[in-house]
This record gives sequence, structure tokens and C-alpha cells, in this order.
Amino acid sequence: MGDAGPPEAVSRRFPEGPASAASARRFVGAALRDVPSDLSHTAQLLVSELVTNAVLHARTEVEVGVRVHGGRVRVRVTDQRPSRGLVRQDCPPYAGTGQGLALVEHLASRHGVHADDRQKTVWFELWPGGPPPPSPGWEAGVPPGGAEETVTLVDVPSALYSATQQHRHTLLRELTLAAFGGDDLGVRPGDLATANDVNNVLSACVTAALEEPLPDADVRSLSLAMPADVAPALLTLRRVLDLAEEAAREERLLTLPALPRSRVFQEWLFDQITCQLAGDHPTAWTVLPREPDVSPSELAAWDAGHLRASTVPTIAADEGNRIIAANGPAADMLGWQVDDLVGRRLTTLIPEHLRQRHLVAFSSLLLTGRTRIMGRSVPLPALHHDGRTVPVRLHIQNQEMADGSTVFVAQLTPRATTSVDAPSPPGAGRVVRAVHEPGVAHVRAVGERGRRTGDAGGGMSAVERLALLADAGAELNNTLDLDEGLARVGRLLTQRLADWFVVDLFTEYAQVERVCIVRGAPRGPRPAAYEGRLPPLSEASRG
Repeated sequence: MGDAGPPEAVSRRFPEGPASAASARRFVGAALRDVPSDLSHTAQLLVSELVTNAVLHARTEVEVGVRVHGGRVRVRVTDQRPSRGLVRQDCPPYAGTGQGLALVEHLASRHGVHADDRQKTVWFELWPGGPPPPSPGWEAGVPPGGAEETVTLVDVPSALYSATQQHRHTLLRELTLAAFGGDDLGVRPGDLATANDVNNVLSACVTAALEEPLPDADVRSLSLAMPADVAPALLTLRRVLDLAEEAAREERLLTLPALPRSRVFQEWLFDQITCQLAGDHPTAWTVLPREPDVSPSELAAWDAGHLRASTVPTIAADEGNRIIAANGPAADMLGWQVDDLVGRRLTTLIPEHLRQRHLVAFSSLLLTGRTRIMGRSVPLPALHHDGRTVPVRLHIQNQEMADGSTVFVAQLTPRATTSVDAPSPPGAGRVVRAVHEPGVAHVRAVGERGRRTGDAGGGMSAVERLALLADAGAELNNTLDLDEGLARVGRLLTQRLADWFVVDLFTEYAQVERVCIVRGAPRGPRPAAYEGRLPPLSEASRG
């Protein structure tokens, strides 16, 4: 008898559903029980990735085939949706989604895809030894779609787009798995299928645009070849994502809500596609007006080396409220060693009476995605290692980690302060009243001995008071920096109402911190002479 020929390939069909990934893995393991364990385990891992992709994106039954010949293993996964081509996601290496095809590329000896009018087959081979021939890659003869139109996205920030795309994929993936499990999150099955499809189309178009040879830059413009009839599906995607965000805020999903900047960027992205397909001109992301709680347009990629090299005291924390990096100036300011700080809870550096407020605000940020402190300079006390408080100005920005999660980076600027036992600065104890006449600002001040200064004047009318209040609110809303906002309000009031503008904030232990002084007259004492910590309030003063 001659040698037996190569064995016939074995195959099995699996229904649409998440359980098919585990079933396919067991089927491949049984078919490869006589091959070396490393090949069998790798094949089981890769087939589960490909079946998961087919279940989530093709949404048809799946056929898995296995064949062994000459010690080489070939596995194929076939679905019934050839029009849904493969999209190689350019995700960060530690992202929770979008890694299936990258894993196949990394572990398989060869890989590829082919499609016809009826089905699409993705395959890989594992060779135990010897260099394999080149892989054909993920390009396939997918049947052409309908007409396309060009959409231009101007000034797209790379890191912000990556983080927004990753969050969108994660939300849709969890919604799909929840739907398979029977959870009712208010999304109709047909809408979820449409949302997944158009999301894949959008990702494919951006991926193709990013392959164009352009200079490496953090901000770039992209030309997308979008299907001309994609607008209705995009509207469905927006509705589904809105429902998903609501479920995330209500803690019905494991995925956290998007941060304000990501939400605004995604709305801009969808608006640009919809409006340009309707004939409008592009609007650059960099000129889009910002909401008050949306900090800068670009989400910087997290780089611990930049933080350590900075001369500004800086500390970074993760979404778990834990310190992941600190530099020498920050450690010196707060009396720590850098290595001792890393790994500790962020509350280690927060005075005890403020910790609960911090935890509530931080949890609210993660659950609602909204914040009033991000991107602004805020005067707060920090806790020194020896137990005393250190007055600082805190400026927080968030950056993107390699896995798409957020890092909160805080710069701590020392604030000048005066001792509580120091003599009162000049003018302390005076009561200042401001009155207004058209075109002239008058100040009437009562000194410690009751001496009156300034000219008398009439009071402001109700209309004038409302106008002044509206203008002051506009000045605060026109800048993201709290200090600049206060200075603008000060300049407004010293032009219309008084000679001096002072902002005092209550701090811990009955202290008052004078954080902003603006003077209207060119002469007189320098405002810096009055800044810093003031004497403690008496019980009578506090009321």
C-alpha cells in the first residue's frame, strides 16, 4: 500500500451568536489534537478572534474549516456577507478592542482573505519550521458599493480622534454583547446593526485616508471617500451612541461615558460628514467654538518622559485615582521621594477635609464626563508629607494612554502667601462702597477712624445692574482660565463701578485667600502688596 494522501479538511457550521467563538475554539482544539500543542493553542486563539469578528460585524452563520498537511495547519472562517470587508484598526497596542486582525498578523505564518458574490473567507496558516511565502494580506475583491463623495476633515487631532474612535468601538461592542445576552438598553436590534455597519464604514474610510503619505503631525486634514447615501445611517449611529452614553452615565454599562472634549469632537465629526454630503463647506475643528467645560482641541498622547523632564511640579493619576508618575520638583514641593509617591492614591496629597469632595467630583467626572476644573487654574491646598498644607494653583489636563484610557496630569504652581500672624497689609479693615454715575466711577471708603473719602454719587438702576451682571458672566465664560476670567471681570468693574476689585476665597481652618486684585487707578499701592493669606476670620465675622 502506498502512503495515505493528505487528510480531508474538516469543517463545521456555527450559528450567529457570541457562544460560537467558544464552540469554534473547542472544535479546532479537537481537530488538532495530534499536532504540537503550541500550534494547537495558537490556532484556537486565532480562530476565536476571527469568529468573534464575524459574529459582531458580518452577523451571519459562520463555517470553520481546519486542515493539516505536512505539519502545517490551515484554518479558515467563512461568513455570508462578502460586502463587509475587513478593516484593520490602527488601535493602540493595549486597547481592549480592535486587536483581532493584528493578533493574526503577529502570530500566524501566513494570512489572507478572499471573497466572491456569496461569501467571504478569512484564513491563516501556522508553519512549524522554515520561512513561509509572503502573505497576501487583508485586501479582498469585495463587490463595489454605490456612489462615493469626498468629505474633507480639516485639522483633525490624531490623539483625540484615536481616543474617540476607541471609545465608540468599545460602546458599540458592549451594546452588541448586551443585546446577545438579552439585556434591554433601549436600542432596537435593527438600529444597532445599522450603527455597527456605518461605524465600520467610517473606520475603513479614515483608515484609508490615514494611509496617504503625509508629514507626521499631531494635527492633519483628511479626505474621506464616503458613500453618498450614508447620512441616514450616520443619524442612526448618533442615536444609538446617545442611548449608550446615557446607559453609561447610569452605570448600566461597564464602559465609562465619554469626556466632554471627545463628545464635542465626535459631534463635529458627524456634523462634517452629514453637512458636506448635503453640499456645505468644511469647518475646521480648530475654529470650532468650545463649551465652557471643554478644554483644548488636541488630546496629547501620554508621555511619562516629558513629565519627568519637566521643571514644573507635575503629578499624573489614572482613572483609578492612583498616582502613576511624578517628577522631582513635585516630590520636593510636597516632601516626598518620587518612587514613594508612585502607586499611592491621589488622596494622599489632598487635605483630609477635602478628600470626600474630591472623590465625589472625580466619580462624577468618570460617570457623567462633565467637569468644571479641567483646563483651568484653581487655587487649592495640597498636603505635605509632614502634614502641613501647601498653597498651590492646580492646572489639570487629560492625556491619552496607549490603551485609550485617560491620564489626568496636574501641574502645581506655588502660591505666594503671608503668615497668619503677620501684620495686616495697608488698608486692611477699611470698608469700601462703590457707587456709579454715568461715565464716572467713584469710590467711597470708610477708614478705621471713620474718615470718608471719594465723591458721593447715585446708585445704579436695575437695568444697569442687570447689564453689568450679564457682562461679568460673559467675561467669565469667554475664557477657560479662571484667573484670566477673574481679571477680566475686575477690569470691567473698575471701569464701570469702583477703583478696586478684590476676590477672597475661604480656605481651611477659617482662613481667607486673596486670589485676585485689580486696580483701576494707575497710581497707588501695588496689588501684590495685598495678595496672599489674610488673618483668620473671627466667629462673629463668619456668622
